[in-house]
Amino acid sequence: MTPRIDDDKVQRLLIGLELPTGAVIAPGDPLFAGDAPAEGPDARPIGEVTSVASSGPGGAPFALALVKRSHAAAGSPLEIRPTAGLSIAAKADGRSFWTEGAS
Repeated sequence: MTPRIDDDKVQRLLIGLELPTGAVIAPGDPLFAGDAPAEGPDARPIGEVTSVASSGPGGAPFALALVKRSHAAAGSPLEIRPTAGLSIAAKADGRSFWTEGAS
């Protein structure tokens, strides 16, 4: 029997990130909504980078991230704030990494 996931109760989703060429990020880097303030009580992360892969010389890296469901839609503006360095603009990729009924 395959376990069923109740979509209404899933709070975080695994998404792909569109990143600019040359972006340097690492697993564990916090992810914020694109309009989140840089500091203060409203500067709360909405997820984190889980893995990063290179697309080859001169290409943009590809990353996966766990994010709050409300920020997972394709094209959602996101911002990665590495522990060291400048903020990096990103977008939710929109590719599906889980399909209902997949085993």
